[in-house]
Amino acid sequence: MIVQLWCEEADGRWGRRAVAATVQIGSGDDGRIVVGEWVPHPAVTIVPYAEYAKVRAVLVSSAGTGARVTVNGYPPLGLTLLEDRDEIVIRRERTGDFARFVFGELEAAHVVRFAEAPAACGDDRCARCRKRLQSGDAAVRCPVCGRWYHEGPLASGARRECFSYDPLCGGCLTARAAMSWSPGGDEEREAEEPASTEAAA
Repeated sequence: MIVQLWCEEADGRWGRRAVAATVQIGSGDDGRIVVGEWVPHPAVTIVPYAEYAKVRAVLVSSAGTGARVTVNGYPPLGLTLLEDRDEIVIRRERTGDFARFVFGELEAAHVVRFAEAPAACGDDRCARCRKRLQSGDAAVRCPVCGRWYHEGPLASGARRECFSYDPLCGGCLTARAAMSWSPGGDEEREAEEPASTEAAA
């Protein structure tokens, strides 16, 4: 499981970056706010960690970087536990430029092409209709409980909408709306290369 970092773009839309390892936010050599594994002048470092079946993250503030940081409008402590939908604003003191980010605990649920799972895994049945998913079926995997659902055209030519049938995941009762939330309420842009169309269980 990974966490999400939503980044507000110049046009006001939000891009989503999957965060699976430590990431820094701060000023690059050209003065712009940048995000990456290593940033020349980091204002904050976000460190994801596992807590039971959940992935959480801690924000570590850096002093003396020429940037002012707030989390939900308040200066963070040196170490701040991030909660789902916390807003992080980094403002460069010299120029007043700022960048907004929103932390998200849930990975977005999205439709992919299902690839056959090993028979021993037993993870190749739809959690809603209990029919087997075949290689090439359009499917969604719940980012919380990991169960697979049919969602769209099947390899056979038929169509099933098992994931969108109910507003809650049948496996863990997480609301589907929480799995597709974005800060602006619009369709997000991927900050990274788009995910592969193949997925294995």
